[in-house]
Parts: sequence; structure tokens; C-alpha cells
Amino acid sequence: MEDIHCPRCRTTKYRNPSLRLLVNVCGHSICEVCVSTLFVRESGSCPTCEQPLRRVDFRDRQFDCPTVERDVDVRKKILKIYNRKEDDFDSLREFNDYLEDVESIVFNIVNNINIDATKRRVAEYEKLNKEEIVRNKNKLSADELWIQECLESERKKRLELTGRWREEDERLMMERLMEKDNKIDRLIRGEPLNKECIKSSSSPEVDVIIENDVIQPEAYFHSIYVPESRGPAVPRFEALESAGYLSHTAQRSASDLAGGFTSAMVCLRAMSDAYNSLLFNVTY
Repeated sequence: MEDIHCPRCRTTKYRNPSLRLLVNVCGHSICEVCVSTLFVRESGSCPTCEQPLRRVDFRDRQFDCPTVERDVDVRKKILKIYNRKEDDFDSLREFNDYLEDVESIVFNIVNNINIDATKRRVAEYEKLNKEEIVRNKNKLSADELWIQECLESERKKRLELTGRWREEDERLMMERLMEKDNKIDRLIRGEPLNKECIKSSSSPEVDVIIENDVIQPEAYFHSIYVPESRGPAVPRFEALESAGYLSHTAQRSASDLAGGFTSAMVCLRAMSDAYNSLLFNVTY
């Protein structure tokens, strides 16, 4: 990949990450600092091709290739003059010949081929067709009209869907507000709420029961979690020493036992891992 640099001061994007390259009608790029230095009097020449330039015509660089940059700039200017549409011709062949002529003009100006004769030709065409150029400036082609119709159709569909969503949201909000007001009114009048009405306004995690018109939450009951090992029963923690399992484990020092750690914990965990899934049957 070609290194991005200024052709005058040789500053690269690698040495100066904030390097900003500007381009003019000739297509050659130059950094912003060099533009300020060379074009103090608002005019000067390009350091690459020595073409006379104006400072106000500099813009940010869009393409890495100067030929492409110049082609885009020249094409914009030529198409403002050669702005005839397909409807202005009697046949498609005449319109294609007209487009080929435009491409030849752009190619000659970009590549400096017969530049003087080409510019005179463009100026003569602009002088002879001045009224038509002004008339076609705001005239859209068939493709441009089709694109505008598609964009307008999409905009109307988007507005219609947005309106439907807004109406649905407003309807649901009004229903919730009316339901809430209804419950409050019933509570103010002292009317008991039925079970379905209370459940609809509470979270699904809370199981609510009604006894004698009094709302009572279900009592919490704690149960010890028993993991499913799918293997033989592991001896109880208290029976490990009496069964002789601890005689095969390393003895811990007093400092190890200071925090409550015992050898029975290691033994119980090892036996649990060994017995786990021994009786598991694979079914397909």
C-alpha cells in the first residue's frame, strides 16, 4: 500500500497521524500546512503540475489516486453543462452517442489530451445551448424520478407503520390506566378483589392466596438441597473417620487446621467425585 504523504514537504501519515491532505481541480493533493504557506495571497500554482490554483477551491481528499480525484471533479463540472436527458433525444442511439461524446471530453481533460481544443469545444457548446442548460438544470431523468417515487413510497409506509405503533401503544397504555383506576375504585369502596384480579397486578413469582377476603402471601419453607449424583451413596461426613477413610489421607498441620479446615473435607470431596455418575445409564 502506497504511503500517504504530502508531495511538497514529504510529511507522511506515519510520522504525523493528524496529517490532512487537501486537493484542488488538478487532482494533486497537498497538506493543509503547505496550502497555508503557498497560498497566502489566495492564489498560486500546484507544486506537482504547476497549474494555477485558487485557495478557495481546495477540499478534503476523498480518493488515494489523484487521477480518480481529478476525474470526479471534472465530471461534475462537465455534467453541469452537458445535462441533456434521454427524453431530449429521438432515439436511444442518439442518446448513447451523446454520452460517449461526454465521456471523451472528460477523458481528454483528465489526461491533458488536446486540452485547449476540448475546452474551446465545451465553451462553444455552453454558449450555443445556454437556455437549454438552464432549463434542464432542475429537470429529472426517468431513473431519478423512479428513485424519488420509491423513496416517497418508503417514507409513506414508514409513517403509516409509525402511526400504527403509536396508536397501539396509546391503546395499551389507556387499558392499563383504566384497569388500575378500576382496582383503586374497588378498594376505596371496600369491595374485595378476586384472585384473578390480584394475580394480574402482581409479579408471577409471588403466589397470592385469598382467605376470608384477606390477602396472605404463601409462607416460605426452607429445604436442604440434595444434589443428584447418579452413583452409590457417599458415606456421611461424621462416619469417614470411624470407617477408616481418613487413614489414607495426609495429616494436616496445626496451621492448616486453624481456619476450620480438616482432612475429612478433602476425603469427602474426592469420594463424591469418584462415585458421581457411576450408575448413569445412557439412553438414546
